[in-house]
Amino acid sequence: MKHFSLFILIFLTTTIPLFSQGPEKPIEIRRSFFLTSYVQDGERLPRQEVREMIRVNEQAKEELSRARNNLWFGLAVGAAGSYVVGRQLSREFGNGSANWTYTGFGAGLMVVSFSFTDMYFRKNRNAVRIYNASLKKETSIPASLEVGFSENGIGFCLRF
Repeated sequence: MKHFSLFILIFLTTTIPLFSQGPEKPIEIRRSFFLTSYVQDGERLPRQEVREMIRVNEQAKEELSRARNNLWFGLAVGAAGSYVVGRQLSREFGNGSANWTYTGFGAGLMVVSFSFTDMYFRKNRNAVRIYNASLKKETSIPASLEVGFSENGIGFCLRF
């Protein structure tokens, strides 16, 4: 009985730390030559899941939407330029009557598509940066639950 009373006394006078939700993990972008991959806590995330996560932040969602528009426009311009260059080169090798002005125009379209792709990467990185900045940070003062005696008997006190 003596040990049990001592155990209860120690239990009632100690502080029990409480944590409701831990801080959310930030998203990282890893970029290779043609691919963009998203990593969170060492785990690769699909693009659709990242889009769902970013949806909660309106500014990041808008930036990600602009990034996608730049990507698709850049791909369309690049495809048109590649078609024009390929068509002129096939005409050159086929019967020798290529129009080099068109070839230069197609090459110019391909160069312009690189700038749109670069804008996609910048806006994508900016959207993830905005999302990461809006995440809840871990507080320096954790919440604690104290169990002890009060005016009315045994009581709980939650401090944070």
